[in-house]
Amino acid sequence: MVLASVGVHSSDGRVVPLQGVLLSLSGEGYRNNNATAEDGRFQFSALSAGIYFLRPLLKEYLFEPSSMVPKFHSFSSIAN
Repeated sequence: MVLASVGVHSSDGRVVPLQGVLLSLSGEGYRNNNATAEDGRFQFSALSAGIYFLRPLLKEYLFEPSSMVPKFHSFSSIAN
């Protein structure tokens, strides 16, 4: 089974990272809420194939895009 990850980097539209952005990731049987670190980053790891919905939230901020729908497909590899 191949697992995927989603990395998020949030900033104020210039170069200043945004700490504490609530990131909500949900999918088929999966839900996880976490906040960005001081450097504005967070990574969701070990995600199974499927369709997910990602939404960032922080009081008094608007995000572009306001949400994303990452899709991960299942691949199999063949070794000889």
